[in-house]
Amino acid sequence: MSEPPKFFEWGCCEQIRSSISAEWTPIKKEMSELKASITFINEQYESIIMKLSSVAVEMKEIHDENASLRKYANRENNIEIQCVPEKNNENIISIVKNISNTIDCDIKDENIFVAKLNPKTTRPRSIVVQFNSPRVRDTFLASSIKFNKTSPTNRLNSSHIGLTGEKTLIFVVEHISTSNKALHSAARSAAKERGYKFVWVRNGRIYIMRETDTSEH
Repeated sequence: MSEPPKFFEWGCCEQIRSSISAEWTPIKKEMSELKASITFINEQYESIIMKLSSVAVEMKEIHDENASLRKYANRENNIEIQCVPEKNNENIISIVKNISNTIDCDIKDENIFVAKLNPKTTRPRSIVVQFNSPRVRDTFLASSIKFNKTSPTNRLNSSHIGLTGEKTLIFVVEHISTSNKALHSAARSAAKERGYKFVWVRNGRIYIMRETDTSEH
């Protein structure tokens, strides 16, 4: 039997190639569209991740702010009495009452709760006094400031609470957090270096004043 003509073989190959090409063209198109879809999904995923990261940062900021507000709310009724010499069998309520009598600020025993801070310190421990309202707290603070201003040569000291011996100054301040205490200390150092005259805390905020008519905080 004789072999088929060569042109027949060539014609079959061309037909097969054309058929494969016709089938491959839509597949290539679908693959291109699939690639574009995957690229779009990846871009959307990256965008979502960035948004989630931004939301996480905002949530942390809100959480930190709420924590700060809660800390302040827990302290807004409080004062801290610093540098009171410690004695055995001391009566903290009596100490607070003696101070209140000295600064002319009447308070009732049932309106206050007292505690001592940092039992491990070797320095006189501060006394934390919790009043039953911010108004009473503010009145007590204002009275102590007024007393010291009107008695510059006999500011609030250990003799006012009935202690004999060398007089030591006693300070009545807002009960602020440890971090704010560190910030307050840094502010006092910076104020001294830059010639600012006054540094004080009010409602948990730290203020600096150079003269009586200008202020920064």
